Amino acid sequence: MSPTDTPRGRMLGGEALTGTFVQSHDPGQCEFLGRLGFDLLCVEAEHSAMGVESVQGLVAAAALAPTAALVRVAGNEPIAIAAALDAGAAGVIVPRVDDAAGAAAAVAATRYPPDGERGLGPSRATGFGADIPAYRARASEDLLLAVQVETGAAVEALDSILDVDGVDMIFVGPGDLGCSLGIDDPTDA
Repeated sequence: MSPTDTPRGRMLGGEALTGTFVQSHDPGQCEFLGRLGFDLLCVEAEHSAMGVESVQGLVAAAALAPTAALVRVAGNEPIAIAAALDAGAAGVIVPRVDDAAGAAAAVAATRYPPDGERGLGPSRATGFGADIPAYRARASEDLLLAVQVETGAAVEALDSILDVDGVDMIFVGPGDLGCSLGIDDPTDA
């Protein structure tokens, strides 16, 4: 897959993409959704009971469709981010990024040294070790990183978050943002 065929490449090329979240553990449902014509599926690992095994199965099922999968990880933790990317996800959505330091930490977790701190191993993304050099060479260009703005602090720091090199997309979390701003029903905002 060329970089322009990835969700990141397509977005950077100005294309508007459509997708939906997947909260079911059923790989068949994920593959079915992928065949409906979405540009991407987002595996919901923050607000669900999905572990690493479920995420891996759903990302693999999306690939059968074939539809790119993003994973909304449970937090801004390097191990969770690496696990999603190692599963073969086309990118991650990192929740609760409140400032530039949090955004920079998310970028570092998606990049291999010397540009970041992501660990390298024989994962699904690397063809179980058969494609390590090629995957490592293209990972920084192919992987999409979205950070979520979900708090008043993040809104205040938005300009500095946007200045962090490696952040491809800002994803507003209306529910958490509404709660943070004291809005009782975020659907009314």
